[in-house]
Amino acid sequence: MCTRAKILWFMAMVLLVGACGTTQSEPQSLDQILADKGYSMGPSIERIQQFRVNGWNYLDREHVIVTVDASRRYLVSLRVSCNSLFGAEVIAFTNTVNYLTTFDQLLVQDNTRIPERCPIESMNELIRNESS
Repeated sequence: MCTRAKILWFMAMVLLVGACGTTQSEPQSLDQILADKGYSMGPSIERIQQFRVNGWNYLDREHVIVTVDASRRYLVSLRVSCNSLFGAEVIAFTNTVNYLTTFDQLLVQDNTRIPERCPIESMNELIRNESS
């Protein structure tokens, strides 16, 4: 019995030391995340004209980069945390005219196949950093 207790104690110490060695990294700011992707935030805009999504990139549960054509990218910020965005397979937007505005919503579908509606708070042009 004594040997088993020593083995269990040793394994517990190994796990404890390993847990102490891992640290949570500080969450990056939105500006840092954009800089890592080669962008900086440009001016706020009211609407995106001739709106056709060609692509998108997840930043976090409240921000997504939307690619409209080869050279135009926009940061779309959401009013609430959109939980399905992390595992999203498909995104779309509601719009009643040929523009995307802050009155529209981001529709997110993940593997649950139930779309989540995430209202848009703001939109910003993204500027490509010259060093990227």
